[in-house]
Amino acid sequence: MKPMLSILLVATLSLLASCDAPGEGQKAQAGKALGSSVATALEHFMAEKGHYPETLPELHPKYLTFVPKESGHGDTEGTLFSYAKQLDGSYRLSFSYFGPGANECCLEAPRQPLLWVCRGHY
Repeated sequence: MKPMLSILLVATLSLLASCDAPGEGQKAQAGKALGSSVATALEHFMAEKGHYPETLPELHPKYLTFVPKESGHGDTEGTLFSYAKQLDGSYRLSFSYFGPGANECCLEAPRQPLLWVCRGHY
């Protein structure tokens, strides 16, 4: 029984070691690229209007060709974005994705250069 448990433990650890860390890998890079486009649109909106929008749909169609999918209750498909205008006039933009594990990358702006901070768990 013990050899089987050891094999299972080694297999599990090997699988976890081969997984991308939060903020790394294809899904994270795609989310950061789209998120950076959204951040650029937010900055253009701010430059023109003097404030950030209340919601992401306000960026469409002038600043963004489409609005990224925003997170909702129980939604786990694809890359999900969340945007919040802060009381101090700044904003928080984040995206989440699944696989491996649950991950979130966040951008608080205005901050230059843009810095995505990512975390997650398996």
